[in-house]
Amino acid sequence: MVDEARYNISDVSKILGIPKSRVREWSDKFIDYLNLIRDEKTGARLYQQSDIEVLSTIKALYETERYTTEGIKYELNLKRDRELQRADSIAIDKLVEAIKILTEWLENIEKSQLRIEQAVIEIKALPSPPKTKAGDIWDKIKLWWRGVSVHS
Repeated sequence: MVDEARYNISDVSKILGIPKSRVREWSDKFIDYLNLIRDEKTGARLYQQSDIEVLSTIKALYETERYTTEGIKYELNLKRDRELQRADSIAIDKLVEAIKILTEWLENIEKSQLRIEQAVIEIKALPSPPKTKAGDIWDKIKLWWRGVSVHS
C-alpha cells in the first residue's frame, strides 16, 4: 500500500486559507468525518488529502452557504451515504460479473462431465478383444471404468 501524503496543521491552514485555530476547531467538531493520524513522535495531527477535502467542504458550507454545525453534519452524512451506495453498487456489479464467470465454468464442467459419461458408456459397450494379453488389459480397463461410473 502506498503511503498517502500527510499534512500538518500549518500546511492545512495555508491550503484552506484559514487560521490554525479554526482547523483545530473543525477537526474537533467533525472528527467523525476525518481520518486524522497522530504523529508517533510529537502527537501532532496529520491530515490526508481526503481530510483536506472534507475541511474544504466544511469551509464552503460555513462561509458561503451559512450552514450551522448540525446542517454541515447532515450534508456530510448525505455525502458519506452516497459514497457508500456507490461503493456497494460497484461491489454488487463485480459480484454479478463473478457469478456469470462461475456459471460459465460450471456449464463447461457439466458439458465435460456429459462427454466423459458418454465415453464411458461407449467403452463399456465395446466388445472384448480375443483372449490375448491385449484382451486381458482391455477387460481390466472395462472393469476399471465400471468402478468409476459406479462411484460417480
